Amino acid sequence: MTIMAKKHYTVTTKGRPARSRNGRDTMYPEYSATGHTSGTGSSVMDTSSGSGTHEHTNMQLLDSLSRDDDFYLYIREKLKDADESTLQKIKAGFADIAADLTEDSPVLKKFLSRLKDDTAAGIITFLKGINIGLKDPDDPGQGYNAEVKESGDALFQILEVAVKGLIKELYVAGDSFFGNYSQGKSGALISRNGDSELNDLLVRLKADLGELLVRGKSLFGNYVPGASGASIDAEGNAELRELLVRLKAVLGSLRVNGDSEFRGNLSSEEFVSGFLGGKGWAIMKETVLNALGIPETKYTGEFDNVVVRGILRVFELVVSQLLGENDNRVFTAMMEVDHYDPETGTVWL
Repeated sequence: MTIMAKKHYTVTTKGRPARSRNGRDTMYPEYSATGHTSGTGSSVMDTSSGSGTHEHTNMQLLDSLSRDDDFYLYIREKLKDADESTLQKIKAGFADIAADLTEDSPVLKKFLSRLKDDTAAGIITFLKGINIGLKDPDDPGQGYNAEVKESGDALFQILEVAVKGLIKELYVAGDSFFGNYSQGKSGALISRNGDSELNDLLVRLKADLGELLVRGKSLFGNYVPGASGASIDAEGNAELRELLVRLKAVLGSLRVNGDSEFRGNLSSEEFVSGFLGGKGWAIMKETVLNALGIPETKYTGEFDNVVVRGILRVFELVVSQLLGENDNRVFTAMMEVDHYDPETGTVWL
């Protein structure tokens, strides 16, 4: 086979007009021809050095080349031990179209496939967004299963974050479930109405609740019975270190194991001061001026009856009526105890 110097040719074939190939057939560069070739009996015009026609020794090869309407290049090869021939497609470079890339083509390392799974080694930027999956393959107008818009707004059927999700603002139009939620058993729920079912709720700073309903026991602080913290059980029994009630506390019963301190007045539900029209009882706190004109806090107790089983020590006693054990009575508009004689047990008025 004779290799000729590289020239540009226009090949005229039977039944087809000539077309310029611009040297695209790189598999046989030494026989580089242009245009459609088909059949036999072609002539070649040398266009690199002027006009004129002449025959070349590679005409047999040129005559065996042909193209179809999609510009695929073919070579006609004679079958062994037969008079018939067959057309074999000649690939231009690594491939003639993307679908026909060979497995070892470097093109596969530079471009992503639209038809099969592929992996990108770098960052992919989508300027207009992403649409994923058709809701109804038979009706594309129904939209997509997931969308990410150019603005960053996203629509997903389910979003699962395995490790960590950083969300600046979260708006949930429906119910939210956490963990393997089962009502009253496991997981957690925050409904679209704001109702919540949780195992534990830790509030570090402040919780503003319109109403708090606790069905079980509540523990406060590092609760140790009788030592620290506080507890309110499901029956309403409470163990507290201090209890401050600013307005009113209604207790069915009050049992105090230790000391009691009352900073204001202490009285029955209804109290009216006075001998004749008075009712109820009270221990009242009032501020009075002493003999030096200095304000002092004094406490006054008013009861219907007082029973003292032991000793009654009184600095000054003012009485309206004395009643003895033998039903003897002494009445006076005002009576003042002068002194008491402990040796005889006599009270001198």
